[in-house]
Amino acid sequence: QAKDQGDLADKTGDAQQDAQNAEAPNEAQDALQQAKGQMQKAQEELNKPNAQEARAPQGEALDQLQEAKKAIDEKINELAQELGQPQQQDPNALANAQEAAEKAQEFLNDALSELQEPAGLLQELAERQQDIAEALEQQAGEQPEGQQPQDNPLAEAQQAAENAANELAQNNLAEAIGEMKKAEAAIAEAQQGQEPGQEPGQQPGQEPGQQPGQEPGQQPGQEPGQQPGQQPNLEQLGQEQSDLLTAAEAAQAAQAALEAAPPLENASDLIEPLAAGLEGQLPPQAQQAFDEAVGELADAIEQALANNAVPSQESAQQAQNALAQAAAALSLAEQGAQQMAQGQQPGQQPGQQPGQPGQQPGQQPGQQPGQSEPSERGDGKLGNWEGAGGNEGQLGSTDGLGGRLNLPEREREALLQSSQSKTPQEYSTLVEQFLKRLSDSRKK
Repeated sequence: QAKDQGDLADKTGDAQQDAQNAEAPNEAQDALQQAKGQMQKAQEELNKPNAQEARAPQGEALDQLQEAKKAIDEKINELAQELGQPQQQDPNALANAQEAAEKAQEFLNDALSELQEPAGLLQELAERQQDIAEALEQQAGEQPEGQQPQDNPLAEAQQAAENAANELAQNNLAEAIGEMKKAEAAIAEAQQGQEPGQEPGQQPGQEPGQQPGQEPGQQPGQEPGQQPGQQPNLEQLGQEQSDLLTAAEAAQAAQAALEAAPPLENASDLIEPLAAGLEGQLPPQAQQAFDEAVGELADAIEQALANNAVPSQESAQQAQNALAQAAAALSLAEQGAQQMAQGQQPGQQPGQQPGQPGQQPGQQPGQQPGQSEPSERGDGKLGNWEGAGGNEGQLGSTDGLGGRLNLPEREREALLQSSQSKTPQEYSTLVEQFLKRLSDSRKK
C-alpha cells in the first residue's frame, strides 16, 4: 500500500505541473500541491507500518483533490456558458459510476452483516447491566439508615454498575469492563458478614425483605396472602455480574468489528475516485452524495479498526444511504442523456414536439385530449366540432323546421342557409317579426 500511495503522490505532482502549464485556476494548482503533500505523509505512515494513522492524511488529500476538481469544473462551466455550449453528461462516465456505486453497496452489505452480531451483543450487554444496576439500587435502599454511603459497599456496587451501563450505551467496551470489575468486587464485599441467604438490613429471625410489623413472606405494599414477586438476592446479582463481565471480556477479545474493515475499505476504494472527479464529470447531486459517502466510510473504517461495532455500523449505514442517493441521481442523468441522444428535450415524451408539455403525438395546439381534428368542410349532417350542426345536429334539423313552416323547397333551403350566418343586430327585430307573421298566416 505504501508503494501505491507513493505512485499516487507522483501522479498528483504531475497533474499539478500540467495544471500550471495549462494556466489552470490558482485554486486548483494550490489544492493539487497540498494533496501531494498529504499523500506523502500517508506514505510515511504506511511504511512504518501504521495504516490507521495514514487515514487522516489520506482524507485530507482527498479533500484537496475535490477542491481542485471543483475549481476546474467552475472554470469549464464558465467558458461553456460564454460560448453558448452547455456541458452534457458522458454516458460512459455515468454508466461506470453507476456500476461502481452498485458494487460499493454490495461491499457495504457485507460489512453491515459483519457488524450486526457484535453491535447487537453490545446492546444486550448494556440492557442486562442496567437491570443489575437497578436491582442493586433497590438493595441499597434497604440498608440501615445509620450506615454512611462511603461505608456501604452495596452503594459502591450500584454506582459502578450504573457507570458500566452508561459506558456500554456509549459503546466504550474497555471502560465498561473496568466498571464491571468494580461492581463485582463491591458486591462480593457486601456479601461478607452476612449469614447465608441473609439480605442487606435483615434482622435476625426476620425473613428476607421483611419490614418491621410485616407478616412473614409479605413484600412491602403487598396484601396478605399475595404471592411475592421474584427479586434477585445479592448472591444472584453477584453471579449475574460475573457472567456479564465474562461475556464483555469475550466480546473484547473476539475483535469481531475488525472483520468489517476489509469490505468497508473495498467500498471506499471504489467511490473515492468518483468523489475526487477522476472518473469524469458527474451530476452535482451524485457528486455531493459520493463525497458524503466517502466521509462516512472513513469514520466507519476507523471505528471498525478500533473494534467499536455500533458507531462503525451507524457510519456504514449512513454511507449506504448516501450511495443510494448517488445511484438515483445517476439513473436520472442517464435517462436525460439518452433523451438528448435521441434528439428529445429532457423530460420530453417520445413523439412529443419540443415546447409542448403534455401534448399527445399528432395533437394540435389548443386541441383537447381525445378530440380528433375536425374536417375543413362539414358533410351537412353533424357539422364540425363546436359548429352549428347539420341535418342531424342540434340546430339545423331540416325535418323539424321545414315541416312546421311547410315552405317550398327553394325558400326552405334559402332560409336554412341564412340561419347559419349571424343576423346584423339592427335587423334582428324585423327578421323575428317577419318569421312570426309567416308562421301565423300558415296556422289560419
